[in-house]
This record gives sequence, structure tokens and C-alpha cells, in this order.
Amino acid sequence: MLREYLAGHEGGELYCADAELVLSELVSNAVVHGSAQSDRRVFVRFRWVPGRLLVEVHDASSKLPSQRPAGIEDESGRGLWLVDQLALEWGHEPCGGGGKRIWAVLGPSV
Repeated sequence: MLREYLAGHEGGELYCADAELVLSELVSNAVVHGSAQSDRRVFVRFRWVPGRLLVEVHDASSKLPSQRPAGIEDESGRGLWLVDQLALEWGHEPCGGGGKRIWAVLGPSV
């Protein structure tokens, strides 16, 4: 879905690799850590602003994410570090009615 969205914007292919990885990490975190209730869904939204792509992931949990150090042998724990390295900026905030929104702004990687 992200590839199709970016294909509709001039220069969108420049964002594809980084945006796919960031989106994958944010959605994975929402599914693993953000499921407050089994009947709540994860919501994803993209927004194109000239020169930038905003990726948002909403989930039902009010627990805010935090980066944690991952040891060399750890099989997880690097997702937010990757987001931090690939995004121009990123953050999170509570949503009205419960849950949270995690967002990342990406620019083209040339």
C-alpha cells in the first residue's frame, strides 16, 4: 500500500526503502506492544507534503514507546533506534479517547 501511495507522487521512489522499514517497525511495535484490547485495530495513515512523507501509526494502548538498548545477542529491541536513524524526526502522543499516535517524517535518501 505504501509503495502504491508513493508511486503516485513525483519522486516518491526516493522514499520507498526507508519509509517501508520505518512503517514496518512502527506497525510491528503497535501489534506487539500496543494492543490494549483484542477488538481494537491498528490504523495507518500517510501524508505527502512536498519534499516530505509523514507516516502515522495509531494503536489502542496508552503506553508510550521508548528506545531501549539492545545487546549484540538480542533478537529484538532495535526498531525505534532504526526509526530514529532513518526519519528526519519522529515522536508520539496520546490520542483523545485512548491510545496513541506514533509518527515519523521522512525525506528522500539519495
